[in-house]
Amino acid sequence: MKIAYSPKIDRRGILTISVDGEPWGEIHTMIFGKRPSFPTCNSLEEFEQAFRAVEYRAALNYALRRLSVRSLSSNEMRKSLVERLVSPDTISKVIQECMQNGYLNDEVWLDAFVRGLLSKKLGPRAMMYKLRLKGVSQSDAERILESSDNPEACQERIAKLVATRYRTRDLTDYHEREKVIAALMRKGFNLDDVQAVLKK
Repeated sequence: MKIAYSPKIDRRGILTISVDGEPWGEIHTMIFGKRPSFPTCNSLEEFEQAFRAVEYRAALNYALRRLSVRSLSSNEMRKSLVERLVSPDTISKVIQECMQNGYLNDEVWLDAFVRGLLSKKLGPRAMMYKLRLKGVSQSDAERILESSDNPEACQERIAKLVATRYRTRDLTDYHEREKVIAALMRKGFNLDDVQAVLKK
C-alpha cells in the first residue's frame, strides 16, 4: 500500500492524502507539519487506525502549543481544531484530555475574559455581545455578568469615562451632551444608566 500526500493548489496549508493513487482525505500542515510521516500499513483499515493515532498525537501537541501562548475556552479550541480539519472524534478526545489535566478550564477562562472586558470599561450589552461571539451560551453569559457586574459598578465605569475620555466636552451644550450619550451607548451602556450619571 502506497501512502502519498500533495499540496492542495487552491487552499494554502492543506495536504491531500492519497492511498494507492486515490484521494483519501485532507489534513492541515498546522497539525501534521509540511512533511507528515505515516506508518507503513498493509490494508486501508490498518492505515485508518494508524492515522487516527497519529492525528490524536499531532492535534494534542497543537492544542498544547496554542494553550502555552494564551488561555482559550473549549469552544475556541474546538473551533480552531475544526478549522484545521481534525476529525470530530479526535477533537473530543483532545479537549477531554486538556480539561482533565487542567489545561482547559472554561470557568477560569470566563472569569478572566470578563475581567478584561470590565477593564476596558464596556457596558453590559457590549460585554454580552463579545461573550456570545466567543461561543458562551446566553445563560452562562447572563450568569457571569450578574455575578461580576451591577448597576452601581456600571455607572461607576460611565462616570470614569465621562471624567477622562469626555472631560473636554461641554455637557451643558445639548449637541455635545447627545454626542457623549451616543458614544457611551455604542460602548454598550444602557441609556438609563448614562442619563443617571450625567444628571449627577
